[in-house]
Amino acid sequence: MKAAQYASAARMRIWLDLPPSGGTGALKGALIAMGLIPQPLPIDEVQRRQALATLSDGALAFIDVSDPALHGRRPLGRLLQDLPDTAARGRVMLSRARGGHVSAQDRDWMIRQGFADMQPDWLGGPDRTVLRAVLAWTARLTGLNEPAPKDLLTYTRVLSGGSGGDDAVAARAIVWGLTGEAPEAFVARLATLLDIADRRWRFTDYPRCFVGSEAVERLTSTLRLPRQEVIALGQAMNELGLLTHVVQEHPFLDQGLYYRLAWSDALDRVDASALWQTVEDGLPARTSTRSYLGTAYRECFIGEELVTLLVDEHALQRVDAWLALHRMAQWRWIEHVTRARPFIDGPFFYRWKGRFAVE
Repeated sequence: MKAAQYASAARMRIWLDLPPSGGTGALKGALIAMGLIPQPLPIDEVQRRQALATLSDGALAFIDVSDPALHGRRPLGRLLQDLPDTAARGRVMLSRARGGHVSAQDRDWMIRQGFADMQPDWLGGPDRTVLRAVLAWTARLTGLNEPAPKDLLTYTRVLSGGSGGDDAVAARAIVWGLTGEAPEAFVARLATLLDIADRRWRFTDYPRCFVGSEAVERLTSTLRLPRQEVIALGQAMNELGLLTHVVQEHPFLDQGLYYRLAWSDALDRVDASALWQTVEDGLPARTSTRSYLGTAYRECFIGEELVTLLVDEHALQRVDAWLALHRMAQWRWIEHVTRARPFIDGPFFYRWKGRFAVE
């Protein structure tokens, strides 16, 4: 890097608000390799807003919206409140390193909101596909050159670090290591590999599901992996929210249990904003104080009623409507009244916390 370019890079503000995992160290190293000096976004509310105000002057920000320890339980709401204006969103790259998976629908919606993009992590597997795309974006907005491959490898090796015990990050690493694919891509391939069908158990129908033991058998053969590694793969996909037990009572097991992929090409073609607006518009009539075993729960709704609302309004199959709400629960917009259950298409009580609410 020439001296003039280095001096220009050193003057640029690069803000990071990221957990110590999910490729954060690799991102820092890559930015340093470009001559940029990343700085932590201040925690103090006033200083934070002052820092984000520099986005209007050419700064960039890399912010994770999945870690309650960093931002509370409504990270997206806080971010939108802190940004100086709508135009600043285009200079913010988001991640959800501790939020399970990032669907095509999630990314599309964030881009529609004006953000640069949303990544599930900052690496993108052993070949660093996400990191390279993020660096190309950074180079385009700063006018700097992307780091040479040798420099990139040197800096990211030194600063990458491990997962820090983060379950979601470790799960992504398992999927990449065993399949060579991002979890979001692998789940789409699973939809073609597994025997997915409507099944029945004790007079209850379970649409679009597969049997755990049959899946292990088929993937052992197809992927040419040992049985224990296939089970670990299934459990990693479960950890990321991409594979779930049909009533979410079991982890992934090599047993005759029914599981479902939390993936739908049909749902990803539906505008997420329209779905979420339907929920917000339809909830007032479905929200009230309800009682169970002598305990009253204020301002709650019944999960299966919200599923029916999306089915009726958007002509969705019930399993796709459930998946839409499952994703909203991952964003913490829907919460069980005692925080004891994930979102289930059943007679359970939930509260709507809002897309952009701030605690």
